Amino acid sequence: MSNKLKVSVVFVFILSVVGLAQDQSRLADMRRTLRQRMRQSPLKDVAGMVRSFNYASQAALTAWRTHHPEDGARLAAWARFWETNVSRIFVEGYRAAAGSAQFVPERLDSFTALCRIYLIEKALYELRYEFNNRPDWLHIPLAGLSELLDKGRSA
Repeated sequence: MSNKLKVSVVFVFILSVVGLAQDQSRLADMRRTLRQRMRQSPLKDVAGMVRSFNYASQAALTAWRTHHPEDGARLAAWARFWETNVSRIFVEGYRAAAGSAQFVPERLDSFTALCRIYLIEKALYELRYEFNNRPDWLHIPLAGLSELLDKGRSA
């Protein structure tokens, strides 16, 4: 792991620990989580960001449709356009910044396949989370998962 990546992980950990030093059990849990994260591919975080762009567009669209149902179809196309382009720009920027780092597959098809696996994994996590916490939001991970699986069939 590069020093830059280690510093980033440690910085995030330090920020997470602020205010928790008194609670030793939570601190121990966070240390375990950090050790696990350091063994995972950073591409999981890329997938997390891409899924976040999907959530942002779909949550905003859902909120708007609540008060303006007549605009739904027209705005859905714009939400999709925004999400697709923001995701593409983010991933292209990430690949450019990561360069030839060990954790980035050299071939674009390998990079895309690995990210797709992490996207599906993240969408399944979101589905479980929304089912348990916000059933009204289940449509977001369901639609994302459906789209990911449809892309796999057409590829």
